[in-house]
Amino acid sequence: HWVDEITDFDFRKCICTAEEAKRVWAFISNTPNTVARMGQYRDNVHALPRLRQTNRIVCVTSPRWHCPNWMYERVQWLVRRNFKTTDIVFCQDKSLVQGDIFIDDNFHNVVSWQAKHPFCRAVLLSRPWNAAFEWADRVDSLDSLL
Repeated sequence: HWVDEITDFDFRKCICTAEEAKRVWAFISNTPNTVARMGQYRDNVHALPRLRQTNRIVCVTSPRWHCPNWMYERVQWLVRRNFKTTDIVFCQDKSLVQGDIFIDDNFHNVVSWQAKHPFCRAVLLSRPWNAAFEWADRVDSLDSLL
């Protein structure tokens, strides 16, 4: 499958059945370095160092409790992209984390965070799985924030 085919954050709703999703997560859970080898969007490669020049960037990422390697490998992945371990937060409810600006590709996370932080900026990072949602503060890439 291609990323453009993933039109819902819950990929079981658009590219596979619930049974197939279980097999995907079983593969990820049982295959070392699957998470550590994930790719990244090219625009982030150049934007993050420039954003870090004037901002503290903290990665708030969701845990996958059913995937024993997820958090350990996710930290490795983020450290290779110059995140300090002190700037990585695993949190199911991202609205619990305070900041001046919140950027996420999950529409529901952005709505929830904005509701708890009404005087801060919540930005939806456009991806195929959030295209159907209306949000005024939306960017196509992190470069748009520079």
